[in-house]
Amino acid sequence: MTIYAYLLMCFIYGTTFMAIKVGLVAGLPPFWSAGLRFATAGMLIIGYLLLCKRALPARKNACFGLLRVGMCMTFLPFAALYWGEQHISSGTAALLSATGPVHVVVLGLLLERKRPVPSQQWGLAVAILGLFLVVLPNLEWGASAEWFVSAAVILLSEIAYAWGALVSKQLLSDGLSPLSVNGFQMFFGGLGLLLVSLLFEPAPASVAAAQAIGSLMYLIVFGSIVASGIYYWLVNRTNPLFPSTWLYVSPVIALIVGWWALGEPIDPVSVLGTLLVISGVVLINLKDWQEWRRSIKSVPSVR
Repeated sequence: MTIYAYLLMCFIYGTTFMAIKVGLVAGLPPFWSAGLRFATAGMLIIGYLLLCKRALPARKNACFGLLRVGMCMTFLPFAALYWGEQHISSGTAALLSATGPVHVVVLGLLLERKRPVPSQQWGLAVAILGLFLVVLPNLEWGASAEWFVSAAVILLSEIAYAWGALVSKQLLSDGLSPLSVNGFQMFFGGLGLLLVSLLFEPAPASVAAAQAIGSLMYLIVFGSIVASGIYYWLVNRTNPLFPSTWLYVSPVIALIVGWWALGEPIDPVSVLGTLLVISGVVLINLKDWQEWRRSIKSVPSVR
């Protein structure tokens, strides 16, 4: 059951990038569709918590922390992603988004003033080389300025994601439930996206295209609720590290699905770059995996 749930989660997360692209091609405004997705999903999760009489954050510091997490982990990264996917393929967007764990480790080391261990140093070098190879074919083909700006915006937005991840880790250690953090994070981030849409996008026309409606429903129900629910179920059933490995799998799924469903080209050099980026992310997180395995082995078994 666990492995099937994990594979389903990886598949859903890997296909969300294609679903975003489908919605944008169908005419959905990027900030409006992203805001509607996350605000709706966040409200549904908060409603579930209220229905089940789960404890909600009441302290001022916790509410402010959730607002920061929402801005950093939902508002900024997905504003960049939805806007950027107007100019780049869904597979490339997935790969750039998968660099989030790299930024988390690097920012954590900088804040703690620690030197990266050898495996992290090698991982950073391999990931940077991989990103260069991903960009290389577009340099050769003379990609538009919008392509490079979109790629840069998505990549830089992952720094905000990393900061939000560190803040959310602190909130979880303070006793907030993962489901509560996820729900309020999406709700606050969604409200921010809707505000940007109100300020900078024309009023969205009535959504009638089946592709647009299907994209929104898939992203709200499966991308933001089902997949997140599976993730936290796996965290509870296994450990925090195993479910997070979807970040290594989703770019490959996104590339294949984008090629199969949308006809997006796959360049062999970009594929090699993708594998290098994933390998770099694995190396960067290798130390955490080793520490977790040692901590498990040090716990005496109960017979």
